[in-house]
Amino acid sequence: MAARIKWVERKFSFDSPAGMYPYILERLGGVSPRVEEIVKKLPEEKLTSRVNNSWSIKEHIGHITDLEALHEKRLDQLLERAEILLPADMTNEKTYLAEHNKTRIDALLSNLRESRLHFTSRLEKLDEQQILISALHTRLDKQMRVIDLASFVAEHDDHHITIIREIAETNK
Repeated sequence: MAARIKWVERKFSFDSPAGMYPYILERLGGVSPRVEEIVKKLPEEKLTSRVNNSWSIKEHIGHITDLEALHEKRLDQLLERAEILLPADMTNEKTYLAEHNKTRIDALLSNLRESRLHFTSRLEKLDEQQILISALHTRLDKQMRVIDLASFVAEHDDHHITIIREIAETNK
């Protein structure tokens, strides 16, 4: 298999037509069931183990949830027609301070499910004009529309789900 590209090295072309929006929303809504399916039978030791000093499965799940506030804020900014979107904290301080390994897996999954449901519910209410509103994403130095934000979040989910699956499948 090909090696994964690091998240910060990924390039994005925000050119999806509005007709792709329903598919993107489907991906966003599927994050919780996909993660739950991977982790449902894993022992606590596997959920909290770190490979090569990187995050554990629980920390990856917590991280996805930690970023929901950023996605919500960016959506607010887009709908308010801000010119520049709030940058992400690339140090991931919130995730490092959260101590997700001390949280029960069912609580992490519930938090993910609830926060994502809130985000997707908001996105589902938007019309075609609203999903095309844009603002500057400074790290990427590109205009990001609402549809692009949704796609970007789905790509970020897939990035972490891929790693979660890799960790789950190591030394089975």
